[in-house]
Amino acid sequence: MRNKTLILFISLLLIPGCFAWPEPTGAALEEWVEIDLLGYWGRLFNRSSELDMAFPGEFGKYDIGHIIDKEIKTAWVEGVKGDGIGEYIFIATPEETRTINLYSGYGQNLSLFHKNNRPREIGLSYFLGVEDAFEGQYSSHYKAVKYEDEYIITLKDSIALQHFDFPFRDMKKLTAFKKRCLEDFKNAGYRKDMPAPPEPPQVKWILKIEILAVYKGSKWEDTCISEIFFNDRYIGNSHDYKNTEIKKVYESKDYDQIIMVTGKHGPVTLCKADNEDTGLSISEISKDNQWLIILSETWNPNLSRTETEYLVFNTFFGKDMKTELEKVIGKEICGPFFLKYKYDLPSYEDDELYMEFEYSDGSGSGKIELK
Repeated sequence: MRNKTLILFISLLLIPGCFAWPEPTGAALEEWVEIDLLGYWGRLFNRSSELDMAFPGEFGKYDIGHIIDKEIKTAWVEGVKGDGIGEYIFIATPEETRTINLYSGYGQNLSLFHKNNRPREIGLSYFLGVEDAFEGQYSSHYKAVKYEDEYIITLKDSIALQHFDFPFRDMKKLTAFKKRCLEDFKNAGYRKDMPAPPEPPQVKWILKIEILAVYKGSKWEDTCISEIFFNDRYIGNSHDYKNTEIKKVYESKDYDQIIMVTGKHGPVTLCKADNEDTGLSISEISKDNQWLIILSETWNPNLSRTETEYLVFNTFFGKDMKTELEKVIGKEICGPFFLKYKYDLPSYEDDELYMEFEYSDGSGSGKIELK
């Protein structure tokens, strides 16, 4: 009985808190709450509940970690009775957040997608979180203040990637709010068992995503979300893959085509030059032959290069990905494009792949993780 009580106590500690603590007399101006965030794979997040929750430190079948595992065939599933209205996710956002992208529902297959609930409306609220010096074994602790604006997003009932402009983008208001909160933070008080935070304090913007309404499942009431990411990552819909085994990718003899050899269909033209004055060449290719940077070079009659365009292709989809990546990134991009690995070890199959690029508006360079 004592062991069961201990397990329950630890599990409850990992459920994100929104508990306000008393305001010191005549000091704090903001309403501070406490939020705990789990950390997997360089991302910070938590949830209000979870179906069949595993023991802390273990990864469950419907774990909240599935929203950031780069795989749409897994999902977070809320764990309360009924449709999960009011259940929520906390997730820390990138430093500059322009878009929110997600796969709604259980993405393993179309049958499970329709048998389970899918969010129809989600509420978005934003918190400025200041990290305490205290850090648990499985989570980081934040004191946070809720930003004044809130938004509601309506989702399509589709097993497809959905893009939305990030609504919290008034930088003047956000900056003023952050400054006000940090000035107030020293007066907000600490839990008696907490040491003082470091100087300067570590700050995170934390997005709360709340289930407000659902598309009803045909068999179960569990509400599911497969993946959530922002403008720093792209996760493709594996259900739309036309090719899953790419053996080779190469330029044609006349450099007017890029050809790939697939496991099922043999040689297939991936990209073809627009005219006879344009040549195509492979600049970079990922370890698994999925992502490809192509140079499209147009030549004048004197054989001097006049224009170079950078193209980014995904061989699994068999198409140019620039437009779709721009929807995720939230801005137009241009070359040069480069593929880079986080560790760049040939034998490390799970290495993180990034594409580096320039913004078309001249605002500098950026990068996005590709899956």
